[in-house]
Amino acid sequence: MGNPISNLNQNTFSAVQQLNGGRLDASKAATIKKAILADNEVDEQEAALVNRLLGGESSLEVRAGESAGFEPLTVSFEGLDSEATKQLDDIQSMVRLQDSGFVQASDDGRSYDPKALKNASAQDISRMIESLDDGSKKNQAPVFFLKVAGATLAKPEERSAFIKQNMIQNDSALQQDMKLMNQVLSKKPDHQEVSSALENVAKELTPKQAHQFLKNIGFASMDSMGSSGATINQVFDKKAISHLSESAKNALKETLNSADFIGGGIFRRAAGQL
Repeated sequence: MGNPISNLNQNTFSAVQQLNGGRLDASKAATIKKAILADNEVDEQEAALVNRLLGGESSLEVRAGESAGFEPLTVSFEGLDSEATKQLDDIQSMVRLQDSGFVQASDDGRSYDPKALKNASAQDISRMIESLDDGSKKNQAPVFFLKVAGATLAKPEERSAFIKQNMIQNDSALQQDMKLMNQVLSKKPDHQEVSSALENVAKELTPKQAHQFLKNIGFASMDSMGSSGATINQVFDKKAISHLSESAKNALKETLNSADFIGGGIFRRAAGQL
């Protein structure tokens, strides 16, 4: 048994208490992961704990911070399950995220810099998103800017793989992500990373997805419909896209114009107005 791991916060110390006996399985590892990531930050002691667990140690002495009121504890277990290893690897992904400079201190608390991850892999960013995307409001901002980072990766093949795997497969989530990008750009049109992300995502869309985005932001609307459901007229509001870059508009235009000739008129008419 190596040196004690000291000054663990109360949440993490409590989670470690349930390690004693048996194997460190996915359920136990998930409890530790949840405790460590509760504040969206992995401190030095928590990182050391994860490294020791992944390093194959089967007996650890852990100590809580003095203010937590816990006595030192020695935990012993019988190795890690493969799924437990994955849970702990997710925590290490968060450590890499912190070390990269993606998370920035600001007057408002925290801000996020997608440029810091431009040379990461699609897989790394996907794992970071998976570890954070629990549906909670506190994780919405980091998850959103991780998607922006993935959509602006320096290597085209990594960028395309990320968008295809993490964004365009779920239409509802895709439209929400693009709507958020549009909202950011409506307030800050010169946000280069978000603008580039929107452009790169637009290149991977189907014509139907691109048209739905334009409807969602108020650019294209239906004035009337025929009895068969065919569109008679579309109304366009160019103010709704005035904050988008020309390259983003051109990417949307190219996607819309790629529609099959039969039935694609609605998309090509929208493209003609961009």
